[in-house]
Amino acid sequence: MPLLEAKLDRAESEKIAKSFMRTKQFVPTKSHPGAPTSSPLAEGLAGLLAAPVDKLRTLMEGFPDEETKSAEVDWRSLL
Repeated sequence: MPLLEAKLDRAESEKIAKSFMRTKQFVPTKSHPGAPTSSPLAEGLAGLLAAPVDKLRTLMEGFPDEETKSAEVDWRSLL
């Protein structure tokens, strides 16, 4: 990256960084070996469908934490 940064002016670098961050929102965060690779359209569509599921999965990976798992719950109070 330092070699690339040296060749770009600040405006180009910021433009590329914004584009990368925008693209990053729409790509999966986990690997999907069974996803189609036959065409860019199929690959892109599979990625768009998988991305929100991956983000939710990442969010839920640490839930519940050990403290929450071991806590006693008074289920009657929830009714």
